[in-house]
Amino acid sequence: MKLQSFVQTTRNLLLRCILVALCLSVLSPQAWAGKRIVVERIVAVVNNEIVLWSDWKQRFAALQERALQGIIDDAAKRKRLILLRDEVLQKMIDDILLDQVARKLQVNVTSKEVDAAILDTQRRYKLTPEQFREAQKQQGFTDTTYRAMVSRELRKLRLLRRVLRDKVNVSEQDERAFYRRMIQDVNAGPTEYLVRHIQINVPMKAPAADTKKLRARAEALLKDVTAKVYSGKKVTFASLAKKFSQEGVASQSGGSLGWHKTKFDDDEEETLHTNLMKALRQTKVGKIYPRLVRTPLGFHILYVQEQRSSGVLPFDKARPNIQKILRKQAFEKAYTQYMKEIRKKAVVVKRLPPVSS
Repeated sequence: MKLQSFVQTTRNLLLRCILVALCLSVLSPQAWAGKRIVVERIVAVVNNEIVLWSDWKQRFAALQERALQGIIDDAAKRKRLILLRDEVLQKMIDDILLDQVARKLQVNVTSKEVDAAILDTQRRYKLTPEQFREAQKQQGFTDTTYRAMVSRELRKLRLLRRVLRDKVNVSEQDERAFYRRMIQDVNAGPTEYLVRHIQINVPMKAPAADTKKLRARAEALLKDVTAKVYSGKKVTFASLAKKFSQEGVASQSGGSLGWHKTKFDDDEEETLHTNLMKALRQTKVGKIYPRLVRTPLGFHILYVQEQRSSGVLPFDKARPNIQKILRKQAFEKAYTQYMKEIRKKAVVVKRLPPVSS
């Protein structure tokens, strides 16, 4: 059995050598004079797979014109093309590495899924079947090679979703921090503040003794809420407002009073009760006003959550786009790290010929 295994291994090695030799060149009629005609060239070896010059050249040519758009200087064009050569080869190597991992982990794509992806691309670009096939030919694809490319891309996407899924997490805290950075340099109007409050109701014409008891309760709540919000344990004022505020809609709004500015033109009226507005002007962002605020409705604990320039989108409306941006950034970061790990374990030899002067 050992002898048979050795013979089989030797035979496989010989076959590989013969195939590589055939890929690299064929002998001309003057072969005996030591000459040969190169019909194909290997530009990279990725573990046990190769990247051919013709495949690399096809991808490079497809990107070359776009890469040079807007560049006038010849030296700058040459520099950009040299960078593009390496970028294209590295992308092809990375695709092979990912495909190798996908096959190892048995990440599969069905023929129906490939059909659906091709049909979706055709519909997206509003092409007839004939126009789509012509577009394939212009890019150097046959039906078979195009299907193979689509299958490989789908397999790669499925693999990345599986291995990076837990690494692409964006919290609301991240979103709000990004929003604050985004609007810092925007100067589209006066500053506005997002105000929240906890309301302790005091009935109209309540006896002085009852009002005194309600004030004592509100003072104790102010002390408790302040300690919890400032504790650093990620207890939000909104969650406490939902729990303690006696305002009718607090359980849904988290005690939000909306956005309010503190400076008004002569013909404008203040948007909050005078006492609340006075407290707002004296409270920094992220802080709770240190005393109770009295209004006809009762006692209020006031909190200033964040600020913005008026005229910019409020956070809730900007949030979907912010999520897309942050998730894309998180994915790119995770993908870059994942590729570094894969490359470390791989055996890659690049053989792209130098640029002729």
